[in-house]
Amino acid sequence: MSLFAKFCSIFYFLSNGTHHPDVEEKGWEGRAVIVRAANKYFIKDNRLHYMNRGCARLVVMSAEERDAVLKECHDDPATGGHYGEHGTVKKIVNAYFWETIRSDTKKWVAECPQCQRCDRIRTVAPVMRPIWV
Repeated sequence: MSLFAKFCSIFYFLSNGTHHPDVEEKGWEGRAVIVRAANKYFIKDNRLHYMNRGCARLVVMSAEERDAVLKECHDDPATGGHYGEHGTVKKIVNAYFWETIRSDTKKWVAECPQCQRCDRIRTVAPVMRPIWV
């Protein structure tokens, strides 16, 4: 089951009280996975939210939404600021949830032309050896 399909199945289960027809085809194992996962989610304003440690975060349900969130939290001058991988992940985790946040952010920052131009060059200093005179 793909990442976004899982969220769609959980949303369907929470909103209708029944399983999505695609999940029904997978048998009882697929249904059990959705029921167990649904305990961590809730629906507010017709959007799926993830609850963890008392913090509710909006679940990103598609690749387009994911790209919009990455653009907002990394590229946008008002809310982003090109703070690199760690800073961008911190901003995203405060308000949004999907299971591959770290790897998607790492890829986004690695492909950001401005970050690559301004990134410091990481070189190893050569070992200094004394010259005997």
